Amino acid sequence: MALYSNGQPSPTSNIAQRDGGRDIGQFDPESFARNDLALDYGIEHAKKLKDWPALVKAVDAKIEEQRKFIAWRAACIQGVGQPKKNGPGTGTILSDAKIAEITGIRKQQAERMRSKLADPGQYRAYLLGSGYMAAFLEPAKNVRGTQGTGKNEEWFTPPKYIKLARAVLGEIDLDPATNEDAQTIVQAARYFTKKDDGLKHEWYGNVWLNPPYGKRLIAKFIAKLRDEWDAGRISEAICLTHNYTDTIWFQQKLVPVARAICFTQGRIKFQGDYIPDPTQGQAFTYLGNNSDLFIEVFTEIGFVAREIIPRRKPSALPRRAP
Repeated sequence: MALYSNGQPSPTSNIAQRDGGRDIGQFDPESFARNDLALDYGIEHAKKLKDWPALVKAVDAKIEEQRKFIAWRAACIQGVGQPKKNGPGTGTILSDAKIAEITGIRKQQAERMRSKLADPGQYRAYLLGSGYMAAFLEPAKNVRGTQGTGKNEEWFTPPKYIKLARAVLGEIDLDPATNEDAQTIVQAARYFTKKDDGLKHEWYGNVWLNPPYGKRLIAKFIAKLRDEWDAGRISEAICLTHNYTDTIWFQQKLVPVARAICFTQGRIKFQGDYIPDPTQGQAFTYLGNNSDLFIEVFTEIGFVAREIIPRRKPSALPRRAP
């Protein structure tokens, strides 16, 4: 049981008994601020050393401790299961000032914390930082296929998105960036793995492409998709990428041949070991003559843009009449 410095019981045990919450029962409000700062130090230290497993552990511990604090604070404010002490309808057993005195966390700080925790994926990505993201999106180390093997270098795409792609494409003739495990879901007639190097082969028929997300490799795979489309070897294709709408490969290679693009509502939760939650949404780009079906199917997961007008070159801009 947690105690105040004067030896009296803190509210923790009473809250735990009323709320029945194991997490709250294990939470020590008096040491929270100190522990939170210690985890901040651990996070920064792990970043400097590029000790990614230690960084993930510290970040997840910080998020969990903050989650417990928010749950404890809510129980204290609401007075779960207790008689109303501050007048009808309030149920308050501890004031904001008293909670700040116990924990060192003022109301404004707690509200900011609660807001960040409302989107744990984004908050986790923020805490992990750009160095971690870069390390696990490095082209040489992280060639990601459609569905990974559980190793660091590959990400899993949830099967429901493959199901949507198959509803549009029917049979998938080729998956040029994948592995053997992925094919238990994709089931393409032919596929190329990292070892095969799909960039060295012709693509044809109905293509499902979830390219590696390293900056150099994704540009090469999108350029390859465009080349094979222009050559007339691809009948239809669906390509899954992050919504990198500002990149050259998206603007100049993909958009000019796209018949429709679905921008997902929310982020796809890729799976695998040491995979950061994406810091942006994803886009499914469709190439082919069946855009109506693509729109019908993919509006289930986001909004779809069609009749895409590629960017003009500055020299081609019309002049205003005098």
